[in-house]
Amino acid sequence: MPPDPKSSKVADKFLAVACDRTLLTAEDAQTLDKFAKTNSVGASSAALQTGMLLPVQVEMIDALSKPDDLAPGYEVSDVLGHGALGIVYRAYQLRLKRDVAIKSIIESRVTTQDVISRFEQEGTTIGRLKHPNIVRAYDFGCHNDRLYLVMELVEGQDLRKQLESGPLDTQTSLWILRQTALGLAHAKAHDIIHQDIKPGNLILTQAPAGFDLPKGVPLVKIADFGLAKLNAAEDTEAKTPSRTMVGTPMYIAPEQLTGKPVDHRADIYALGATLFQMLSGKPPYDAEKLSDIFATKVKATPPQLDHLPDDVGPELVELILDLMQHDPDDRPADYDELVKRIDKLLKTGSGIFLNPIFARSQPSPNNQEQQPRLSRVRTWITRHANGVRMASILLLVATLSLLILNPPRILSVSATPTLSPDGWEEALFDGRTLSGFQAPDGLWLATIDSEGGSVLTGEGSISRPLPVPPIPDQQTGFGFGCRVGIDLLSADQCELHFGYSGPSLQDCARYIVRYNRKSVSLGKCDGREGIYVPISREIPIPENKNNAPAYDQISIELHNAQWFVFFNGELLGDAAVADDGKNRILEFMTRGGKVNFEAPSIYRLSKATESSG
Repeated sequence: MPPDPKSSKVADKFLAVACDRTLLTAEDAQTLDKFAKTNSVGASSAALQTGMLLPVQVEMIDALSKPDDLAPGYEVSDVLGHGALGIVYRAYQLRLKRDVAIKSIIESRVTTQDVISRFEQEGTTIGRLKHPNIVRAYDFGCHNDRLYLVMELVEGQDLRKQLESGPLDTQTSLWILRQTALGLAHAKAHDIIHQDIKPGNLILTQAPAGFDLPKGVPLVKIADFGLAKLNAAEDTEAKTPSRTMVGTPMYIAPEQLTGKPVDHRADIYALGATLFQMLSGKPPYDAEKLSDIFATKVKATPPQLDHLPDDVGPELVELILDLMQHDPDDRPADYDELVKRIDKLLKTGSGIFLNPIFARSQPSPNNQEQQPRLSRVRTWITRHANGVRMASILLLVATLSLLILNPPRILSVSATPTLSPDGWEEALFDGRTLSGFQAPDGLWLATIDSEGGSVLTGEGSISRPLPVPPIPDQQTGFGFGCRVGIDLLSADQCELHFGYSGPSLQDCARYIVRYNRKSVSLGKCDGREGIYVPISREIPIPENKNNAPAYDQISIELHNAQWFVFFNGELLGDAAVADDGKNRILEFMTRGGKVNFEAPSIYRLSKATESSG
C-alpha cells in the first residue's frame, strides 16, 4: 500500500500524491519507497534515478506535495497543463483570496540564459498590459532559485481545442477575431508584438456581465507573450535574436521565416491564418513538413481557399487574403482599419447563423450543393490570387441578391473601451497624514497594518477630491481611474461613493461600490443614506481563513462617457456619467466597524495613437 498522505515525511507525501494522480501504482510506490530508504535519497530522487517517472512528472508532484513552496503567499492545488518549457499550476492567493494561475519553468529546461531571459521577458511584458482580452499578470518573482509568473486564472479552453469539434460559424469567428485584434492593438500601444498568435494561444471563456457580446460568443483572452518582441528602443535587449525564427511556422508571417524586420503586421498575418482555421476547421496550408511550409510561404502561395465552407461570403474571403498578404505593406496598416472592416461584416450580417460554441455538440454541416457557383469561383480565386478583388466584386453582386431576399439579422457592435493606463499615477494618501481628505465623520487615522504597510484606517466616512490628471503630450482625449485596496477589519461592510461632485456631500445622487464579507456589487442611490439600488451583478467573496490582511482591489475608471468598475481586475459593471465633471469626489464609508484602505491612487488613461505604416 502507498504511504499515508497525511504523513509528515515529504517522501511519503510525494508517493501519496503520485498515486493519487495515477502516475504510480501502489506496487510502484512500494518499490520506490524501498529504493529511497536503501539509498538514503528522497522519493523524488528515487523516481528520477530509477526512471519510473519523467522529470516533468517529478516536478509537478513536488509542487503538489509541497503546495506552499512554489511561490510565497500562494498554495498550489492542481496542474492546469504543461508545454515544452513550462508548467502552469492552479493556485490560491492567500492575501487577496483568489484563484490564480502560476507558470514556472521546468527545471530540466533551465539550461541556457536565453530560456530564463525569455521567461523574465514574458513577466515584464504582460505586466505592462491591462486589457479585457489579454491574460493579466499579477506577480513575478524567484523563490528557491525557481522563477514563477502569477497570472489571471481563465476558466475555459483554448481555441485550438475548441476547433477539434469542427469549424465555427462566421459571426462567432468574426467576434473572436475582433476581440483578439483589440487586445493586440493594446499591446501595440505599449510597443509589444506578440509574434505567436495562433488558436492555441487564444483562451475562450464565458463573458462576465457588462461585456456587449452576442449570446453564445465567448470572451477571448490572449495568452503566452513568451516570444513577444519589444519596440526598437528596447530591441538591444531583445530576448529573441532578430535573425532567429520565432513563433509557430503554420501561422507566422513570411518575414518571420526569413529574418526580415518584423512589426505588428506579422500579428495581423497570424490573425488571418487563425481566421481561416476558425472558418474551415483546418490550417491554411496542407503542408505537413516544415520545409514545405517554408517553401509555401516564401513563394507567396495563397491559402487553400477551397477548404472554406460555401457560406463564407466574398468580402470575408477577401479579408483573409488581405490579412495573409506576403508583403506586409499589402496587409491592413493597423488594427483600427481591421476592426472597422470586421464591424462592417458584422453589421451586414456576414454569416447569418450564430452558433453558440459553448452549447454546441457538433459542428454545423456545410451545405456544398446550395451554392456550387461560389465553390467554382473560390477555386478560380485560388489559382488567380492577383485578381481576387475583381472576382470578389463580381461575386458580391450575386450575394447581394440573396441578402435582399433573406435579410440578415444585424448585430449592434458597441464601442469597446480603448483607453489604458499610460504610466502616470499619483497617490491619494501619503501614508502619514490625512492631507487632502475632508469632511471626516468618525475616527480616521494613518496607521500600519499587521504586515507593516501604511494604510488609511477608520470608521464612519471621509471624502477626497479627485485631482485631474495632466493631459498627455500630443493627445487630446484621455480618461482616468482610481483604485484602492480594501480589508474589512471589524466592519461588516464598506462603500466607495463616486460619480458626483461637491460641495453638497449629503444630498448628491451618486454611484456606490458596496463591499461586504460575502459579495461586492455596483449600485446607485440618492444621497449618502438613500436607498441602494443595485445596477450590476454581485461577485461573491471567498471567506478569509487567514490572519494576514487580504486586500481586494477596487478600480473605478472614467472614459468614453462611462464609468467602469473592476473588482480584482474583473469588470463588475458600468454606468453612464451623470455629474457635471467638476469637483469630483471619492468618499470612503464604513458600516459596523473599522476598515483598512490601502494605497488609494489616481492614474491616467490615454488612447494609443496608431502609426499609418
